[in-house]
Amino acid sequence: MPPFSASGLTEAQVLESRQRFGTNSLPSTNRVSWWRQYLAGFRDRTILILLGAAVLAVILGLLSREILVDGLAILCAVFIATTTSFINKTATCWPP
Repeated sequence: MPPFSASGLTEAQVLESRQRFGTNSLPSTNRVSWWRQYLAGFRDRTILILLGAAVLAVILGLLSREILVDGLAILCAVFIATTTSFINKTATCWPP
């Protein structure tokens, strides 16, 4: 290939370069929506165990006619932990 001129590459040089190196473009990626990313946080084994404990605590609280504070507290902790994790993960990728 001859040295580059001030006016740029010729059409033939561009075609040769594209055949040799490929086009100058980034591959497109499939983006996952933010709500799917958020819901994916609930697939963690620890979160699933805590959700099961919360459901069990609510059921036992309803059966014994007691206050449902334990189950609701576990649910709040799960949502806080999952939301914090989601925010931390998306903040490292910002801007999208």
